Amino acid sequence: MYTRCPSCRAEISFEPPRNLANLPQGYKHRIRCPNCGVTISVKIPNTAVVATPAPTYSYENPNQQGYSDIQVGVGTPQTGAEQKAVEKSAKNAQKRKSYGRGKAVVMFIFSLLFIAAAAIAYLHTSGTNIPVVGDYVAWFNPIKTIGFIISDFSGFVEALKADFAAGIVNGIASIVVFFAQPVVFIFAGLTAITNLLVLIVGKYNGAAKAFGVIFALLMFGFAAAEFVISAFVTNINPSGDFKEYIMTLINNKQYIAFAIVGLSLLVFILACAFTSKTKKEKEIKGIVDEDDE
Repeated sequence: MYTRCPSCRAEISFEPPRNLANLPQGYKHRIRCPNCGVTISVKIPNTAVVATPAPTYSYENPNQQGYSDIQVGVGTPQTGAEQKAVEKSAKNAQKRKSYGRGKAVVMFIFSLLFIAAAAIAYLHTSGTNIPVVGDYVAWFNPIKTIGFIISDFSGFVEALKADFAAGIVNGIASIVVFFAQPVVFIFAGLTAITNLLVLIVGKYNGAAKAFGVIFALLMFGFAAAEFVISAFVTNINPSGDFKEYIMTLINNKQYIAFAIVGLSLLVFILACAFTSKTKKEKEIKGIVDEDDE
């Protein structure tokens, strides 16, 4: 048997109830449109009509044609209550087409915090005086680091050679510390772009979840590595004392160093938490009656 969805006009094929013979006359069978998700009621015809043999073509009656299926028309619901039920079902189905926008908004906002801090630090250290805020975020300046690599690559190489000359461990640590902030900044930007696309498309699907976790892990890994290793790199902290390094950050009001690690950890935790499916996402995978929602 088949009918047509009153919402999207898609043709729906369905099996009649197994207890068709025992159903009362005018029984309405509830089905869900596989195309748009609207729940509709279909009147099941009398069992005698279903069982009636289909007429066949004959010479005496050439206009007679056979039919392989019985069409059950839905049309406009006969009561106002049915019309409201169809409209409500259509709205719910439309909402189910998009899911995860709330998650995308959260991830997008947190990624913008990294980008905003980097932009403020770059402007402040480039001559644009940004009172109070600029002084506090100046420590996190990945844009300036990237600009230095591009504009003076030979100088960047010479600095690395000098660090390796002091020891292989010191050289590797310097590379990690040098690239940590640019990596955090770049992947914060990629996180913002990914979640902006989610907001446009409306689906926080498996790809968005996977990218969110990977990007957040890299951000936290490099942020934590820079924070810890910086205490032992001689050209940053000659004493090599971790406690002294922490006190230096506090005395210089470089609280942004703690904030970057804390925010990146929070973003990673949220990215992992957002991999779990919500009720709305589970509804996408199967048919759930509105009465059960």
